[in-house]
Amino acid sequence: MPKHCYRSSWLAADLSMYQERTRLTVLSIHDQVVNLVVEGWPHLLMLAGPEMFYGPASLGLPADGFDRLKYFLRQCKQGWFEQGAVTFCAGSDELVVLFGDTEIYFGLPDQLAFDKSVVKAVLPKMLEALKSQMASCSSSVLLGINSGRDYFSRQIEIGFPQLAASLLTGDKQSFMVACDSLSGLGRGSTPTGDDLIHGALVAFRYFQQSRGVEWYPPPFSECMLSKTTVLGKHMLELGRRGLTPQPVKEFLESLFEGEFSPNTLRLLGRMGASTGYDIAAAIVYLMSRLCDL
Repeated sequence: MPKHCYRSSWLAADLSMYQERTRLTVLSIHDQVVNLVVEGWPHLLMLAGPEMFYGPASLGLPADGFDRLKYFLRQCKQGWFEQGAVTFCAGSDELVVLFGDTEIYFGLPDQLAFDKSVVKAVLPKMLEALKSQMASCSSSVLLGINSGRDYFSRQIEIGFPQLAASLLTGDKQSFMVACDSLSGLGRGSTPTGDDLIHGALVAFRYFQQSRGVEWYPPPFSECMLSKTTVLGKHMLELGRRGLTPQPVKEFLESLFEGEFSPNTLRLLGRMGASTGYDIAAAIVYLMSRLCDL
């Protein structure tokens, strides 16, 4: 059988948990990413081009392989995932993406320390840098600007402080109510509310990890998940597992280390229209509250 075969330039280490051969369907094709729905998975599988940021549940391809993939998927909308390869077939033609040797880990760091004085010292720099980039974002209300400007910012101003407080107190019922109010809130393929939940979950997992505490949020209800988009569900599931894209991971690690680089913020800005900034706003808000404990 004629075959186009490419090897991934990198792959997310979290994909190793999936061992069975499973059918997948193409959800959407974009300039630097192809989104795939895999049967039974609670999140998407993403095939990324060379200019896409690194992230969990993803495989990265070199430029020639990614261009060929997008062309091939014009005529093929289904395929298979199995441990070691992703395969697409169109008639007698076949395209295979083999897993390469470079794995990237997007989970919680092994060595992590939370020092209030260190984090407090760097938070004002991060806050001011974010304010300069987020004037048009509804989530900027969490940074103390644009309070009550529109419907979304008003809902965020109510729901997110409740979410943060529920994490600090361990109130599971309040946590679920707050998540329900935020899920699906906002515009775009990944609603702002889901990005905020993602940021809060990952930041709190990092904080608990620094204390040697294993913490897992309660599972989200199907009713709540039905309120958002496929990409919104994807971000919620990754956050629940403590997985996050590389720009967010680097932002969080720099915060814990008391360091801040404008390049870190620049990489966040590449994550969708406002996704990276929304996640960062959630992280800065929650970490500020943790420093006040």
